[in-house]
Amino acid sequence: MRKYFLIVVVLIISTNVTFSHRQHVHQRIDVEGYNLLKKWMANAEIPYMKDHIGGLTTDYNGDRPWQKGYITTGAWREDVEDVVYKISSENPPTISGAVLGFVTAVGDALGGSENNDGFVSSTHFWDADNGDNVATDMCGAIDFLTFPTTFQFTIPNAYQKLMMYAYPNQVWTLNYQNGYTRTISDFQLPNGNIVTFDWYATLGLTYANLIDLYKTGRAWIVGYYNLNGQWITSNLDSRLPCEVVLSQSWRDIFVWEILGRMSHLIQDVGSPAHANVDPHSDTDQYLRHDNFEEYFGDIIWTADMVYSQNPVMLNPYVSSNPLHFLMYTTQQQANHFASNGPHMNQNNNIFGGNYLPEEVSYLNSLNISNYGEPTTMKESIPESEILNERDKLMPQIIRATAGLLYWFAKEADILPKPLTAVNVSGDTELYAEMTGHWYTTLTNGIAPFNYSWEMKFVGNELLASQQVQSSSIIKPYLPPSNYWIPTGTNSPYYSTTQNPNDLRDFYLRCTVTDNTNTTKISNEFYVIVSSDPPPLGKEIAMNNKVQSKLMEEKEIKDNSLGNYPNPFNPTTVIKYSLKEKDKITLIVYDMIGKEVARLVDGIQTEGEHSVSFDGSSLPAVCISTN
Repeated sequence: MRKYFLIVVVLIISTNVTFSHRQHVHQRIDVEGYNLLKKWMANAEIPYMKDHIGGLTTDYNGDRPWQKGYITTGAWREDVEDVVYKISSENPPTISGAVLGFVTAVGDALGGSENNDGFVSSTHFWDADNGDNVATDMCGAIDFLTFPTTFQFTIPNAYQKLMMYAYPNQVWTLNYQNGYTRTISDFQLPNGNIVTFDWYATLGLTYANLIDLYKTGRAWIVGYYNLNGQWITSNLDSRLPCEVVLSQSWRDIFVWEILGRMSHLIQDVGSPAHANVDPHSDTDQYLRHDNFEEYFGDIIWTADMVYSQNPVMLNPYVSSNPLHFLMYTTQQQANHFASNGPHMNQNNNIFGGNYLPEEVSYLNSLNISNYGEPTTMKESIPESEILNERDKLMPQIIRATAGLLYWFAKEADILPKPLTAVNVSGDTELYAEMTGHWYTTLTNGIAPFNYSWEMKFVGNELLASQQVQSSSIIKPYLPPSNYWIPTGTNSPYYSTTQNPNDLRDFYLRCTVTDNTNTTKISNEFYVIVSSDPPPLGKEIAMNNKVQSKLMEEKEIKDNSLGNYPNPFNPTTVIKYSLKEKDKITLIVYDMIGKEVARLVDGIQTEGEHSVSFDGSSLPAVCISTN
């Protein structure tokens, strides 16, 4: 049996023990990252992103790229195929000293027990101390044909790949595969016309940058296979490259999986083995395994735990380069720790490379030099030290993932926005004893919302039915005019039945506060109040309009209605006398004229009468009689 021994760095590509190996761990981190982002956004869902975050079941894995359209799909598949550089065992980097069969041996060694292509994840390493644009040199040795055989090759680093996803400038091609069938596709041109492509198996597209792809759908068709299996480019189809405007369904297939692949890279550089350029496998038969990455079948940390530890958002916009901020600060924290080794680059607490001042300021605030062990390479790292690594790095990895999702949502303009406006609409005219309905329309805002309705009456409080003609007429209380009076309603909707004794017009408004404590006051909505049925009696001019009200006032003895005690708390006795038998209604109203109790409603005889009232369960009220 051949035994492979790698001395330094090669590639990493097995699947189930490290971050690159345990692909479901990446999916879990994406889900927790989104949950953390929601907490930063006052628990608001992120429009569109919530439908494309994905999940943890195998349904989200897919069997080819650009198939599912979920973030967790991209996170899973970043270890399955290299869609940017197309590095694989079939298309390996140039390896010095390679002989027949050697490339396959290296790929097998890196692939581990899960049989993943060992070269795919080679671009997931980054020693940021070396700089942003310095490619990763991989070198080592394995026993090949019974002789130690050395090799060396160079591949792009993880930061370079991340930027290729975000800002490719049409450098690499998205190869969309349809399952080896013939497809006739219509695409919209920038001028609105339609162009049709008849293609088989694979359609190649490029894009300028990820945000532009999402917001505008701008892409270029650069090639496709025809039915004869021939790859067609501009040499055979003069329309190519053809700028098109992709539909939303096409955009979703590409954009969300690309974002998931970017999250995978940020998460990988948060692992000491990737930060130190320490290739590893899931079996010592090929390469030394990595204790930190193989330990976790579950990451333990959740968004709730991270938020409880530190609720402050990791805002990448403190930096002039948000993506660099997320990658660099995550990598430098991982770079404090040693991995099993052998390292190609040593762990340290020195912030080198192309750092930005705001990144160093943030890292200094963390006191990384006190993060603890392990700081020395060893074949087996104790569990206590692995748990220390986990509890220092996992919160940062989840926060950086949430920061990436925040970057995309902000650039794509899909973040939930604080409340910017409130508009009240509804019934514009109200008749006596008619119920009116009004509602709010919010512009932006983050739930939950608090609503506070108010109304303001316009004009004289003495309405037709309450006009006093002699001292024998009781003056019922009405809420004052020209003051905003709370209705006590906390709802996006408000309704009220108009008091027949009050024909004043009124204004309605609603003050709304969202979950960010942003408060906005609505428009002042004017409601015209009219008598119903139309009056037969006296006209009274009010509110710059003529209103009518049938006046049928009863002669009541002086001081014939009163209550004692007055004021009272909480009960009182109301006494009144009638000159003749008649129908009597005795109603208790609140401060805005809304009926809260009906004490008497029926025929009563001539003479003295009394009724008790308990107001202990009611706010301030007034007493009126008809």
